[in-house]
Amino acid sequence: MCIDIPSKMDTELDPAFFNFDEWDRKMNFERGEDAIIQKMIAKGKSDKEIADTTEIDIKRIQELRAAMS
Repeated sequence: MCIDIPSKMDTELDPAFFNFDEWDRKMNFERGEDAIIQKMIAKGKSDKEIADTTEIDIKRIQELRAAMS
């Protein structure tokens, strides 16, 4: 007997299991976070200054700085 058990990916994409409101809030938050980091980079702030001010992981700041170059 073979039972088809959905994978994690299947349940994440299935609208019955996907919380669109939570996803939308997360995406809007991340876009706002990115915009703040980009503005601080443009003003010449160091990665450490940005991380200390925003409490965002320095790795994420470095990724955005690299993407802006």
